[in-house]
Amino acid sequence: MKRFYPDSYFHSVWELSPEFFRARGITHVIFDIDDTLVHHSLASPSDEVIALFEQLQTAQITCALISNNVKERAETFNRPLNVFYTYLSHKPQKRAILPFLERFGVPPEQIALVGDQIFTDVWLARRTGVYAVLVDPIGKFQTRFFYLKRALEKPILRSYFKHVGKEVSPKTKKKKSARKK
Repeated sequence: MKRFYPDSYFHSVWELSPEFFRARGITHVIFDIDDTLVHHSLASPSDEVIALFEQLQTAQITCALISNNVKERAETFNRPLNVFYTYLSHKPQKRAILPFLERFGVPPEQIALVGDQIFTDVWLARRTGVYAVLVDPIGKFQTRFFYLKRALEKPILRSYFKHVGKEVSPKTKKKKSARKK
């Protein structure tokens, strides 16, 4: 199960800072798009996403995008950001990280992958030596397939939080019934 553990966990990308990455020797950050940076229904980055990228780039941290979605989706989203990106990436296959390694010219240890899914984003990062940052997904699960994936992630997250000595995220913690019998 530990192969699915992220290196770090946050509720959202808004908790990330240049200092966080610098303290870990990370100079390049790859962001998943859908449900990591924006809700999957939004075609363009929000002002907050643009500001985050500007903040990181001002701190000399290179930003990039990775998506399993189609070219049009990734291209449209990237237009205001103008960073390196890939589409139809086939995460979690190891080859999904190769374009970034070639483009950046740095070892995997200097790269972080930020995403909302354990079985694509975190697993890809862990398999390739890239620093894995997991964030809570933005929005509700849109299909039964995603609902199932999120259900399968829950035991891994419980194990992870127990292992690292943290509380379970309030968004994933089950509410106990207040009824008494």
